[in-house]
Amino acid sequence: MSDKPIIELIRTVAWGDVLMTTATFGGLAEQGYAIRYVTTDSLSTLLAHNPLVDELVVVPPSRTGNWFRSWHLLQQVASATRGMQRPARRILFKNSPSHTLLRSGLNLIKPGWGNTTPVMGHHLRHVCAQAAVPYSDELMLAFTDEELAWGQQFSDSVLLHMFSSNPAKDWPVARWQALAHYIEDHHGLSVFQVGKPWHEAADVIPCINNPSMRHAMAAVAQCRLFVGIDSVFNHVCRAVNRPAVILFGATHPGQYGYGQNLNLWQGGQWSFTKGCLEAAGLPLSDDIPAAWGQPGFMVQSGTHSAMAANTLQLVAAATNAALATPVGGDLRQAALA
Repeated sequence: MSDKPIIELIRTVAWGDVLMTTATFGGLAEQGYAIRYVTTDSLSTLLAHNPLVDELVVVPPSRTGNWFRSWHLLQQVASATRGMQRPARRILFKNSPSHTLLRSGLNLIKPGWGNTTPVMGHHLRHVCAQAAVPYSDELMLAFTDEELAWGQQFSDSVLLHMFSSNPAKDWPVARWQALAHYIEDHHGLSVFQVGKPWHEAADVIPCINNPSMRHAMAAVAQCRLFVGIDSVFNHVCRAVNRPAVILFGATHPGQYGYGQNLNLWQGGQWSFTKGCLEAAGLPLSDDIPAAWGQPGFMVQSGTHSAMAANTLQLVAAATNAALATPVGGDLRQAALA
């Protein structure tokens, strides 16, 4: 029995979403809670060795898209924690209202907001509000010495994450191939891809052949530069304070990006300090197009228009700027050219 009150945190879907919930751990620990985290077996690897997780409970995969699914998940949690100390609080982390409504096709642009304000703010604000802790973007990820030693072999390499389970997040394969050749030719660095190679045409870029997902994350944490789409590795880079180049399409950097990175969306670089989009070498431009918030924005098939607008020239310029910055340096000061 813990001498601290138990807070039970529950999230059973999405690697990136689970990692984002770690932003609440520091605030909950300061409130005096011992943290019990309930998730699936595969997602539990994100929380392994975390010094602020006191208990890790595994349940079968389950979604929370409606009240019945949420009820069923809570029944699974009750069964898995039977005989354990009763929690003082329980939080079932859910998607932000803007994410849920956007997927359903409801228009979220509110009168008077203008078109340079990301809808509902950053998702981490919603996460921290659910846990009733102060806002934080400090994510937590811990590695073993063996995982770090394996990842060290990519310290002079550029790693690319090219595909996700949502095609609307993806950048065209031909551009990835051209970017890899550009990096090799102009910077003399080896280029590898992390994650599952969803498209056979990408096989010309070798994979890192990681023994586990945690090894892949350890490689990202130590590589010369990471360039990828909005996925779990976007959040991994934040957790390990590794500035990166992140390409956005169906999702928006104002909601899922981090200020340490070069965040590319709709053909420009999203500026957190200015709250709008700025193209490389161009004046500030309008951010949210008419398509934002329209039916099917998140779920349309194929490359999203906002991602397609990220040209090879733009991504290459961002890569040049990042590689010209010392490892771990502040990319917010990097100049795209």
